[in-house]
Amino acid sequence: MKNYFKTIYLIPVFLILANSCNYYNGKFRKIEEDSFDISLPDWLEETDDLAPHAFYQFKSRYRNTYGIIVKDKIEGKSLKAYQQEGTAVLRNFNEITNLLAIDSNFKENHIEVQFMGDMDSEKIFYWHNTYEGQKYYYQLVMWTRSYDRKQKYSDAIEEIISSFKIKD
Repeated sequence: MKNYFKTIYLIPVFLILANSCNYYNGKFRKIEEDSFDISLPDWLEETDDLAPHAFYQFKSRYRNTYGIIVKDKIEGKSLKAYQQEGTAVLRNFNEITNLLAIDSNFKENHIEVQFMGDMDSEKIFYWHNTYEGQKYYYQLVMWTRSYDRKQKYSDAIEEIISSFKIKD
C-alpha cells in the first residue's frame, strides 16, 4: 500500500519535470519591432528589469544570460563616438573590475567588441555591438557569467547577434 501512494505521488512530479524539459527546445523565434528584427532562442524571455534606458530587453536567469537593445537618434556624432559612449557605461560599473576588450571587429555600419571582466570572483563576458541605421544608432549588448556559460552559450549568442537586422 505504501508503494502505491509513492507511485501516485511521483507520477505528477515526473510529468511536470518531463513537460518542463520540453519547454525549452532550442528553437529560435523572430522578434519584429518597427525598427529592427532579432531572433531569440526560446529560453530567453522578454523582460523590463535590466536597464531603464533599453528599448528591448531579454534574459534567462537560469542560464545567467542577458541582453538589451538600446536605440538612440543620430545627433551629430560619429558611430565610433557613439560606440565609445556605450562601452564607457560598461567601464564605469563599480561592480566590474579588470574590464578589457578581448576581441573587436569594425565593419561598414557596425562595431563588434567582446569584453571580459571580473565581478567578485566570477568572470563576466560581454558582447557589445553598435550599429548605425539611417536615423538611429543601436546597441545590442549581451552578457553571461562564468567561462563555462560563455563556452556553452557562445553559439546561441553569436546566432542572436547575427540575426539582428535594422529596418530604418
